[in-house]
Parts: sequence; C-alpha cells; structure tokens
Amino acid sequence: MRKLIVATLAIALLPAVAFAQSANQYVNRDYVALSYVDFDGPDGVGLNGRLGITQNGKIVFQAAMASQTVSGIDYDFDQYSVGYRHTFAPMGQFTVSASGGVVYTSHDVPGFGSASDSDIFIGADGEMGVGSQGVAHGLISYYASDIVIGGGYTHYFTPTLGARGEILFGDGDRLSLGVAYAF
Repeated sequence: MRKLIVATLAIALLPAVAFAQSANQYVNRDYVALSYVDFDGPDGVGLNGRLGITQNGKIVFQAAMASQTVSGIDYDFDQYSVGYRHTFAPMGQFTVSASGGVVYTSHDVPGFGSASDSDIFIGADGEMGVGSQGVAHGLISYYASDIVIGGGYTHYFTPTLGARGEILFGDGDRLSLGVAYAF
C-alpha cells in the first residue's frame, strides 16, 4: 500500500516539471517552518529549518513534540535532529543535496516508564522551483534501520512567508502542514 501511495505521489508531481519557470529565488533558501505534525498516532507541533554556514553548506534541524491519549493513558513522543546538508549540484531551478546528522527520540508514558534512543541519518534530497512562487522537494534517507521517502511543497505568498506541507513514509509515517519563513 505504501509503495502505491509513494508511486502515486511521484506521478502526481511529474506535471510540475513543465511549470518550473521562475521560482529559482526560493530554491535552496534558508528557512524556519512551524507545523502541525500528524504521526502514526500522536499529533503535535514541529519546528524545522536550515541555516547557511557556507555557500553550499547548511545546518539542518528538526524538533517535533507530539502526544496522544489511548484508553485514558497519555503517551508523549519527542524527536529532535541536527545535521549538515551540502548542496553539490546547485542548478538554479533545481538542486541536489546530501545530508547527515544525529536524531534523538524519546517515548514517555507517565506512570509506566520512558525510553529514549539516538541514531544517525544520511540521505539525499532535491528541490525544484515550481511556477513563480513554489518549491517542490523530495527526499530519501536512511534512519534507524529504515528507509524514509517523502516529499512536499512550499508556496510563497510573499518573498519570505509561505505555506508548507510534507509527507514522509517509513519509520513512523508523518504528515506536516504549516507556515515557513524564508530568509
């Protein structure tokens, strides 16, 4: 079922290639995004972004805090990551990048116990300008013995403010919808 959904999403994004014309001012920009995050179960808030440290190098970060109540029992889930992203093919309308970093995950059921784990992630991603105000992105990464595949779209209403959506399939499917501030 997952493969069918991923294939459908990939096919749905193909027509966007024909409309990629003048969004290059948005591709590979630094940003911070605040999102509503829906995991496989718990829902919460997420913060992610990237900050340039060299012409092609960026620090990437992500934080998600979610909770759920099942049969009167609370469950808290937190995930934080930080890493480095290097764009090795900046081509104006399209970029290809590789990234790697560390991830810390914590699960807590008050009154029953908690567990935490840390791991590394490595991956590749691409961004493409769509129309005059959008950026589509796709990614594949290896994290916690699982492959994560995903994609999303950001539509900028102003040169710095946009709406962002992303879906990830793999180690805990995730849907996030929110706002992005580019700088």
